[in-house]
Amino acid sequence: MRGHGCDNGFNMKGKHAGVQKRLHDLNSRAFFVPCGNHLLNLVVNDATLSCSIAVDCFEIIQEIFNLFSFSTHRWSILVKHASTLTVKPLNNTRCESRIEALLPSRYQIKELYDAVYEASQDVKIDAFGRNTALGIAKKLQSFKFLCCIITWYEILFKINMVNKALQKVTSDLPSSMDLVKSVHRFLDNVRSEEGLNNVITDVKELADKSVLLPKTLVRPRKIKRDFSYEIEDEPVQAGRTSFKVNFFLVVLDTALSLLEERFELMENHSKSFKFLHDIENLQTRDRKELKDACTHFHSVLSDGDECDINGIELFDELQIFENQCFPLEALQLKPCHS
Repeated sequence: MRGHGCDNGFNMKGKHAGVQKRLHDLNSRAFFVPCGNHLLNLVVNDATLSCSIAVDCFEIIQEIFNLFSFSTHRWSILVKHASTLTVKPLNNTRCESRIEALLPSRYQIKELYDAVYEASQDVKIDAFGRNTALGIAKKLQSFKFLCCIITWYEILFKINMVNKALQKVTSDLPSSMDLVKSVHRFLDNVRSEEGLNNVITDVKELADKSVLLPKTLVRPRKIKRDFSYEIEDEPVQAGRTSFKVNFFLVVLDTALSLLEERFELMENHSKSFKFLHDIENLQTRDRKELKDACTHFHSVLSDGDECDINGIELFDELQIFENQCFPLEALQLKPCHS
């Protein structure tokens, strides 16, 4: 046995008492390769729980679905205003469900608001339902919610595209790690001041287009000081600064750190096997670099005195194979005549 893969439950991937640990004790060459799709989904789930603002954002989206899915009459109100995109529930086990649930709020916020507001005034809906709709309508106008929608859509759209690419049958460890690294670079760029400015610009355009006036956060209450030498706390500014400190940086820092932590094992495996996926470029490889890769591969596949390969012999074989690699233009192909 040289490898095993499973989901990322602690009972399976645990380094101290999980199945991975038990198999590794029996055979150190039985590599554990975690599922990349599970890992990305776990990163998203943990990031959505990283702060209260992130939690509130998805709760509002779920509340919208619950409001209109309660009865056919309420659903007809929604369809009358927002007929292009339909609200959908959240599913924690499917990363794609979050981007599907975000779509109506991202591109039909005005239509969604009109539907919610009409539901709050509809006498055919009971008082509890109308009150719930009115509360949701106020939440849809908040600056925090609009910023969350824009930010989450950018993050989840990229992760969802990578998730689909990881599921292709042609995907291997090196290509998978390249995709994961592209997600890391993307999140790192979004985290910059330029990324924040882009989010704020999109929020303003969304608010202007939807005729929704985002409200600033409530000004923090001043605390009375009993002694003159006590320094007053510097309040966090409302709006942009509060969004940046309490949501934007928290979510992106959490996603970046989890991405590095959860894909560390796959990165180690990729470094060990990557040179075997690059056979076609042997002619351009540095000799010392290739020999070091073969030697490392020898140690990785060793368990005490037992070893699957000999690193020096592998290096010699790859050199022979390299000499047999010719560019297609050098081949003098002639047609075959019967």
